[in-house]
Amino acid sequence: MVKIILIMQEIETARLYLRQFTPDDLDELYRIYSDPETMKYLTGVRTIEATEIAIHTMLKRWEENNFGMWAVVDKIDRKMIGRCGLGFLDRTSEVELGYVLNKLYWNQGLVTEASFASLNYGFKILQLDRIVAIARPENIASQRVIQKVGMKYEKNARYYEADVLYYSISRETDQSKVSS
Repeated sequence: MVKIILIMQEIETARLYLRQFTPDDLDELYRIYSDPETMKYLTGVRTIEATEIAIHTMLKRWEENNFGMWAVVDKIDRKMIGRCGLGFLDRTSEVELGYVLNKLYWNQGLVTEASFASLNYGFKILQLDRIVAIARPENIASQRVIQKVGMKYEKNARYYEADVLYYSISRETDQSKVSS
């Protein structure tokens, strides 16, 4: 039996690098994950130990699925400022766009830029037919990002033990929206 090992693709956008996480990202990712304002609408990781496990899990997802979360790096200061990418939606086989960014980098369009790159990867490289995203109703900023990348509201739903708004985009719809 032959095992094929994929080298995770890195992506460069106008202002960002999306690359594989490394152990060196632990402290910065922990700063993001432990900030109550940043994590206000997200569940999960809050401790340094849990952040270390999260990095390991994100790398394992890439190995298993050929997709996962990228470390988002600001081109100007070369600092890891968050994560963005694709994963499986809570207890489903649907592929979900997800992201979180250091609050110092909010309101600059960076999450939208990283999200476009992630959708582009999902549709052009992985040949996915559909990608979904969710946001809590009170998380207006995240809803705006989801809408800016062309996703359309479908329904109210419940995932990750929270009431959310559920959006999606198909590869056909996306062809005219995703920038290269």
